[in-house]
Amino acid sequence: MGISRWLLSDALNAANAEMMRLATQLDALELAALRIPVTIIQGDQDRLVNVANMAYAQQALLHATLRVRRFTNAGHFLFWKQVDMVVKEILRLLPTQECNVAQTSC
Repeated sequence: MGISRWLLSDALNAANAEMMRLATQLDALELAALRIPVTIIQGDQDRLVNVANMAYAQQALLHATLRVRRFTNAGHFLFWKQVDMVVKEILRLLPTQECNVAQTSC
């Protein structure tokens, strides 16, 4: 665990340990195979999720229709603090026409 164990709170150490366990699962995802709309949202003041994660996702989502949003003056909890903007981004992902289940795209 190293020195970070002593510097971080118990909650942050637990969160970090959880994320490290997910690393192999993330590597196993076939993100390049996704052919769907994907929106990545991150606050520019996020101190819990490194901006490099966004760059990784942009490179890995080769065939997705990708939209990247960095919210100004927003931290990690922008989903609770800037609800209207987040909801607007989610609604952009919804189809604009009725889709038949048999259709592969809408």
